[in-house]
Amino acid sequence: MELNRLVERIDANDANFSGSVFENVNLSGAKFHNVDLANSSVGDANLQGMTIANANLSGVSISDCRLDGFKVDGVLVSDLFAAYYAAQQPTGNA
Repeated sequence: MELNRLVERIDANDANFSGSVFENVNLSGAKFHNVDLANSSVGDANLQGMTIANANLSGVSISDCRLDGFKVDGVLVSDLFAAYYAAQQPTGNA
């Protein structure tokens, strides 16, 4: 099925959209509950303000992304990176 230039609210329940492609689609305000997004990819996306909870993020890779204000379990990722890189610096205590 192909949907072009559609402006419509869709409620999907017990549906299988595996292998679907969403391109140039506005999903702002959408809710995803009990969904399987395994082996999916997201690119050129605005995820600003998105909340992810009770999710399996095993093997997830995030690259080339703006991380301003991005938190994991309430901790800013920029602070985690700063602590990590500081821990990698030689202390000079030989």
